[in-house]
Amino acid sequence: MRANGRPRIGLALSGGAVHGLAHIGVLTVLEGAGIPVDYVAGISGGGRTADHLERGELADHAGLRRQLAGLEHGAPPIAPELAARIRGELGQAAAQSELLRLVAQGLTYREVARQLHLSEPAVKYHMKQILEHLHLANRAQAEAYARRSGLGGTRG
Repeated sequence: MRANGRPRIGLALSGGAVHGLAHIGVLTVLEGAGIPVDYVAGISGGGRTADHLERGELADHAGLRRQLAGLEHGAPPIAPELAARIRGELGQAAAQSELLRLVAQGLTYREVARQLHLSEPAVKYHMKQILEHLHLANRAQAEAYARRSGLGGTRG
């Protein structure tokens, strides 16, 4: 279908709180380039962004620019509750990277647990999460992945 002699454009916005900033960035860039968006749909975080757009709550680009400029000064461009959730997710990712780095050095789960001040079952749980996230089958594959990614090294 065409709208006013041009192709119609639709966006499907993914879920996840962290993606909300990317959604807003993409919408802002498209608008700045004069590319109108005819349809927006999303799930989870993307759905919330689509709802805000539909209600005109993202139309205040001057306000959005002020919020984004606030990033330089450490101010979150989103609600404090959502910012805290995003920080938590990013912190968890950093902790899992550190866990993977230690595993790649050949440390046992018990040794990793001691270094990270966790229980051994917690280390195993996070390792399972890492394996699922990276689509790996076992610890050996995780160690190889970590070395290829520059996380491995000699045992410290």
